Formats: sequence, structure tokens, C-alpha cells
Amino acid sequence: MSEPFDPKNIERMIHMKIFIVVKQFQEVIEQVTPFVGSNAKRNAMNDFKEWTGVDYEEYEKRRQQGEDAHDILGEDFVGSNIYVETAFSGLETSQMLCVSTSHLSQQAAAALEKDMKLPLIYFRKHQYGYFVFVPESNEIQEQLETLPDGLREVLQFASDAGVEWLMVDQDGPVVPGLKCYEW
Repeated sequence: MSEPFDPKNIERMIHMKIFIVVKQFQEVIEQVTPFVGSNAKRNAMNDFKEWTGVDYEEYEKRRQQGEDAHDILGEDFVGSNIYVETAFSGLETSQMLCVSTSHLSQQAAAALEKDMKLPLIYFRKHQYGYFVFVPESNEIQEQLETLPDGLREVLQFASDAGVEWLMVDQDGPVVPGLKCYEW
């Protein structure tokens, strides 16, 4: 039985910390061992200590104080270390760019507001703005030609940034270089 969903754990669910122990003996990397899960850090630190004979927290403390790894680990184990990486879980994520509604012309805002037949997937964000799906780069040119000023430029900007969604929000940031409209 799976645990109930807890929104506080979403960051942990999406981004997993991986602790990688690199075991080096003299000039040769002998083994690279990844550790994941709730005990990953402790297990990696135990593995490091087993390999080098040095407590990892002590090793890090001495390194921060400027001591050389050679002096701490001895000649044979220099290069051994723990690296921390972030990996995405199997959950699908996408990136969203947020810009100010001031980048939309009055015509573009009216087209989005009146739900005109624009060649886009978009949703109204209550009274605050819009969410717009950014077409693939090979599709965007033909779609951009039919769009009003402002919307065309912010979509091209979002496409160039490589994001999947664009949030145009009244409190969003003004992007230097993108035209602003007053209406």
C-alpha cells in the first residue's frame, strides 16, 4: 500500500539526491558507488570511512580549514571523495517561463480574453494573465505568423529559452529587450 500524497514532500519526490562515493587507490579509480534513498548520505559516509579509514565529516571539516587531501587521506587514497548530484525521479516535469502582461499588445490580450480561434493551447489565469503552451521550435514559425503583436514576440522568446509553457502574469517580470505595451 502506498503512502498518501503529502504536498510538502513534492520537492523530495521530484528531485532525488544521489551520493556517489569515488574510491581511488593511488592513481586508479577502483570503484564508483551510488547511494540513494533516505539513508543515502549516512551510507555513503560509512562507505567512505570503510574505504579510507577517515570519518567523512572530519575529512570535510579539515578540507574547509585548508588542509590538503593528501595530508588527511595519505598518498594511497587521495582522490577518494563523495559527490552529491540531483536526479529527477520518474515524475514528468516541465519548465515554465513567466513574463509580465505588459509584453502583450492590447490586441493580443483581447484575442486571448475573447477566446478567439488562435492556433495555440492556452488557458486563462483567472484575471491575472494566461498560461500558453509553447509549440515545438519546428512548428512555431507557421503559428507565429497568425498571432497578434506582443504574443508573437513572447512566444518566440519562450521558444528560444527552451521552455514548454509560458505564463503571462500581471505581476510577472518585465524582460529587458522585449517590447512593452501601454494600454
